[in-house]
Amino acid sequence: MLRLFTFYLQILCTGIQEHEKALEAMQNFNGMGISVYENAEEVEMLKGGLLGFDLKKCIETKAYLCNEEKLVRANEILH
Repeated sequence: MLRLFTFYLQILCTGIQEHEKALEAMQNFNGMGISVYENAEEVEMLKGGLLGFDLKKCIETKAYLCNEEKLVRANEILH
């Protein structure tokens, strides 16, 4: 039961780290248009114990990046 709990915590921690990476990519994006941040991390439960199989979870992150200041200025140029 403890192994399942720690596996669940690993999934949560990995999700938080991926979210932080996506936020950092958003803050550092300087492009004129829109871009996509995508990443995937696999979490594996420690082997051993009563389970006869391996537990794995893939954490996929997708974030759309845009620089709102540049998009607003681009709209002003078009009008």
